[in-house]
Amino acid sequence: MRGARGWLVSLAIAFQFLTILPSLIRRDLVPGEVGRAVCWFPLVGLAIGLVLVGVDLLISPWLPPLVSSALLVAFSIVLTGGLHFDGLMDCADGLFGGRDPEHRLEIMRDSRTGSFGVLAGSMVLILQVAALSSLSGSLRQLALLTAPLLGRIAMVLGICTIRYVRPAGLGRWFSDYAPRAVAVLGS
Repeated sequence: MRGARGWLVSLAIAFQFLTILPSLIRRDLVPGEVGRAVCWFPLVGLAIGLVLVGVDLLISPWLPPLVSSALLVAFSIVLTGGLHFDGLMDCADGLFGGRDPEHRLEIMRDSRTGSFGVLAGSMVLILQVAALSSLSGSLRQLALLTAPLLGRIAMVLGICTIRYVRPAGLGRWFSDYAPRAVAVLGS
């Protein structure tokens, strides 16, 4: 599938992968389409940021800053399917609990969360809520808008510059088929 339709399919894949939006693609995915989805990650991050700003504008007038911040952090995790949060906990478990590279990868692949993952997740939640509750007005909205955008740009840069270590999997498709020049330029 080439041309505009292929890029639209990859846009749908990017939203499907990075959010809890229902799948618009009802067929087996093709590696090239998955790779092209990387180019859309910053746009998805911007869309997530716009949703967070909208939710903030709705709830902040009615709730104390700490409560609205906690709800926004929780909402952002739900909206993204916990992708980054799960990755953080897996990474902490593997990096601090593994004895060698193979064992670290095995730990990261395990669906259970260990003590290092729980500690890292707890600290990040506390820091995110504290940081967000310390901001107000346009600075708070700017942070809500740009944090998801910058997070997805970081994903693009990581995918395009860091060697993927596993021999197969969805990450391999992102890594092998991402059009690097377009993805990095788009970011």
